[in-house]
Amino acid sequence: MRNILLLYLVFLGTILVHAQNPLITAAELREMVYVLASDSLEGRKPGEMGGQKTEAYLQGLFLKKGLQAPGGGVQPFEVITGIRMGTSNVFDCSACKAEAGGNFIPAPWTGEMRISSEVYDAGYGFRVKKDSIDMDDYKAGEVKGKWAVIRRGIPAGSPYAAALREFSSDRDKALLAKDLGASGILFYNEIQDGRTEVLPDLLYDKSSAALPLPAFYITSDLASCLKKSGTFLTAQADIDLMHAITNNIWALIPGSDPVLKNEYIVAGAHYDHLGYGGSGSGSRMPDTNAVHYGADDNASGVAGILEMGEYLSGQRQRLGRSVILVAFGAEEMGLLGSSHFVKNLPVPASTVKAMVNFDMIGRLDPDSRSISIGGTGTSAEAVPLLNSLLKRSELKASYSTEGYGPSDHAPFYGAGIPVLYFNTGVHTDYHTPFDT
Repeated sequence: MRNILLLYLVFLGTILVHAQNPLITAAELREMVYVLASDSLEGRKPGEMGGQKTEAYLQGLFLKKGLQAPGGGVQPFEVITGIRMGTSNVFDCSACKAEAGGNFIPAPWTGEMRISSEVYDAGYGFRVKKDSIDMDDYKAGEVKGKWAVIRRGIPAGSPYAAALREFSSDRDKALLAKDLGASGILFYNEIQDGRTEVLPDLLYDKSSAALPLPAFYITSDLASCLKKSGTFLTAQADIDLMHAITNNIWALIPGSDPVLKNEYIVAGAHYDHLGYGGSGSGSRMPDTNAVHYGADDNASGVAGILEMGEYLSGQRQRLGRSVILVAFGAEEMGLLGSSHFVKNLPVPASTVKAMVNFDMIGRLDPDSRSISIGGTGTSAEAVPLLNSLLKRSELKASYSTEGYGPSDHAPFYGAGIPVLYFNTGVHTDYHTPFDT
């Protein structure tokens, strides 16, 4: 863990004891952040043109700064970038006219099996007996083996509206219907006041696994037709996941100690961001279609590890252990790059002694000069080292012992590797087009 002290000193670059070193400059940090957070890289979304340009730019930067790795330092992996309707959606009812993309679409978390059965009107799809709420849209056993037609949302004017919200998501209603024996799910909105009906967009949700039954969104007119007595439906959902290749970019700085050079410290930061945002992207302004620049999240961290790498490469005689620098891809899609890297380490897992993660290090408050450091409980050495360093620093720090968290250190800690996680705090521009 003693190499963490050196990495930490370098990270703080212009403020701490290495501030005079010409290899760490505000100008170089600024230049990298400005390029990474520019319009030309279009929010650095994996699999899209902006993400590909970012990867090429980073590969050039690694080489420019003398940072290389065996095999070129590019580790490809596959990501899911979206979802679309397949060509084999079936929706066959003799009494009702149905058209894929017209009055029905598959749900993004649908199963793809074919089901033929009767239709059951499940109202709003609630079965809630909690506190003062007693609401049940299911008669005992009647939905079993049938298509459950479920109205979305909460009944207008319900005295339980606030409490029902906890159970009102489409997925919660679908899971309840499944548990009650439904063979398939049909969701619809009740359209009033002559408003034009629009089916939901088909958006990939990385957090929602497919259900073991088919599920569709349908128009209110189709729902009315299907709910007529005796209606029988045969349907099969078909969705296609769209895939792309993105990359982790990494480099190796060998240590100088004959024995310790075979042990490794990983220093990483993710380079991807949210592209143009939009629904399902993770944007906090999902209705705004605009470049999400991600200057702090996480162009700042990438600039930090590259400057750190340039410095350490020139200080190899001071390094006992070797250092692996990684710019991770697809962090915003669920820590995919770091998870892939941990499962495919370029060195034996037992030789990786610590991982240091830099995510959002660009917004240091000039008054408090306080940073956040997570993972301090994952090793016995962390707190004493950090305390000794902070005594020599103008910075203050708050510690968090937890090794898990929503950034790239979590997969390493999950693999039993001690971690530290540096950031300068969350702000209102986070995951918006204003993180510039």
